Amino acid sequence: MFKYLIVCCFIFFSFSGLSLSKDLQKDSPDFAIPSKEYIAKSLSDLEAETIGDSLLHKGIRLRDARKLTLALDYFAEVLKIGKEEKNHRLQFLAINNIGLCYYVSAEYAKALDHYLEAYEIAKDELPTNYELTILNNIALVYKRDRKLDQALAFFLKAYESAVKLGLNKKAAEYGINLGTLYNRMEEFDKAKTKLENATNFINPDAENYHFARISLAETYELKNELHQAEKILSEIAKTGSGVSESVKVFAHNRLARVQIASGKYDEARTNALKAAEIAKNLDLIHSEYDAYNYLSEIGEKKNNYQMAYEYLQKNKTVLNTLQQLRNQEKFSELQAKFELSKYEYELQAAEERYDSLQKFYTIIVTGLILIGVLVTYAARIRWLNMRQKNNLLQKKEEIAALELEKSQAQHMALEQEIKRKEEQATMSEQLLREEIELKNKEISSRALVSATKNDILHQVITRIEKANGSAPNGLNSLKNELKNTIDIDKDWKDFVVHFEQTHEGFFQQLMKKHKSLNNNDLRFIAYLKINLGSKEIARLLNITPASFRKRKMRLRDKLGLERHENLETYIYNL
Repeated sequence: MFKYLIVCCFIFFSFSGLSLSKDLQKDSPDFAIPSKEYIAKSLSDLEAETIGDSLLHKGIRLRDARKLTLALDYFAEVLKIGKEEKNHRLQFLAINNIGLCYYVSAEYAKALDHYLEAYEIAKDELPTNYELTILNNIALVYKRDRKLDQALAFFLKAYESAVKLGLNKKAAEYGINLGTLYNRMEEFDKAKTKLENATNFINPDAENYHFARISLAETYELKNELHQAEKILSEIAKTGSGVSESVKVFAHNRLARVQIASGKYDEARTNALKAAEIAKNLDLIHSEYDAYNYLSEIGEKKNNYQMAYEYLQKNKTVLNTLQQLRNQEKFSELQAKFELSKYEYELQAAEERYDSLQKFYTIIVTGLILIGVLVTYAARIRWLNMRQKNNLLQKKEEIAALELEKSQAQHMALEQEIKRKEEQATMSEQLLREEIELKNKEISSRALVSATKNDILHQVITRIEKANGSAPNGLNSLKNELKNTIDIDKDWKDFVVHFEQTHEGFFQQLMKKHKSLNNNDLRFIAYLKINLGSKEIARLLNITPASFRKRKMRLRDKLGLERHENLETYIYNL
């Protein structure tokens, strides 16, 4: 609309000058009034460009909606208009967006071909910002295809041009891309320089600024300079306004990872919990999965296997959701590839039909001269076209069948992968349970050894007291030393320390639910928790089997258990 307004103003002022034309011609002999043909051509160019831009926007919306074949039709029409009108901007935008369609469907080789074609147009015919855009796109394809040296060359070219032209926003974007690429290539000093420069090109309140800082923290982490990485990530995580929640969850997760590497497990746990909370609120499945992974790792590092198991179970649920999303993404990618293959096939068939029609029309013109040959030749062409059409349809059905078979095979592979992950999780759970049982046996052994020691000492003291009625002073002294050696309270404290290492928070949770329990009850329950038998418990408590049964009944009453509830099962499940 704005372009039409300019042309109309141009026409208005041109015709307004007619009354002064004689005077102007006297003073300015080079002055010329625009011709009607020039004005008509200007309007035609503007109309073609407006139509091309409209089709381009429709194609982009269809591409974003994953309707790639329809989008390609629009971009092909824009390319056609651009070539007919010799409009290099429309040609560039059409070819670039066709490349993006192939990039979205993971057809990177075809995407690269179109990007290189667009680059030739931008380099020779368009302003520099178009060239920078396509250079970045080419570099991203090479990076995705793991051709890092080629990606580096194009990123550097785009970055240096943006810096030279003073395009700070683009320089920052390309600097971040270069920094992450250098990290991947393990050239950390170059990565650090580019990322620090990128932060100088953009406003500290911009989201790209924080991503540059996070990438810089990753560089320090890879260089094993964990203190610097932690400092940067802490600043981002603690920043109030100006940092989006999605950036914060990323920073908290990275910070947890760095603090685990530094051995700061409590701080790492705080950041991982924060990341999990934000990720859950924002439905960021990948970030939530990473957070639970870090929490499980922290539990293992601190020998808190209950915590490790708890977050391992949570991660299993998140993993199922994440796997479903990945399956959907892969299915969408396969569907997009199939649609593009179908589109290319149909396009090729259309071109072949067009060529056939061209030949057919040529034959008709020639047939005006050679009427005798026309009927036979036309009939033969018709028969060939029908056979070709049948062959094309048959090939199309074969390709569709092959694509379906490929899709089914990939689906089966995904199901097998999910099953393997579930078996791995079950194995981890079993290993954790076996380790807890092993710890229980170790605690039981310690308690029984202590009880055996005390029994032997009691027997020795009794024999000393029975010897000759009154023992000599030396024996009395030995007897007192042996009594002092029997320290039941100390044995119980040692037991509690080892018990808490395996069953952290058990007594606290038990007292919270049953406040009427005393120390003797707690000791009795602890022995039941580690699966000691009735005889072993009676021996440790120095009571008879009958007393053991009575104490067990009293404990059931204190815990408020029903008749059908099993005491050992209830304690085991706490």
